[in-house]
Amino acid sequence: MAKSLEDLQRQCHRVMIAYWRVAQRKFPSLVGVPMPELKFNLRGRAVGRATYRAGNRLHQTTIALKNEYLLSNTVEMFNDTIPHEVSHIIAGVLFRSTGHDGPWRQVMAAFGLKAQRFTYTNFIPDEVKLRVAMKGQKHD
Repeated sequence: MAKSLEDLQRQCHRVMIAYWRVAQRKFPSLVGVPMPELKFNLRGRAVGRATYRAGNRLHQTTIALKNEYLLSNTVEMFNDTIPHEVSHIIAGVLFRSTGHDGPWRQVMAAFGLKAQRFTYTNFIPDEVKLRVAMKGQKHD
């Protein structure tokens, strides 16, 4: 039986919590930093986006995910996208790092994962594929 979107979103929360706890063990200075807020409202081409604003020890951090990708690529979301975005948050909070630089790669390595800049470039929504295919056709 297929899981509902809400079930998959709850599973995303559990996956994020698990990675956050691993990170707290690997990077003790992360203890006490609030866990990111997880949203499922991402639009556009990306399937995940991490944002943070630093301020004293209170950090406003958010990970936004794309529901369409969650539904069609659940395993990749759990195994690649969520740790990828959590790594951005940790690298930003601990090292004031942005992008896919050394600190981000260090966090990915701490998770035992390959530091790939784009873990989801093969995801193109069907409606985009259809528009691209139709663009080159002549209409009578």
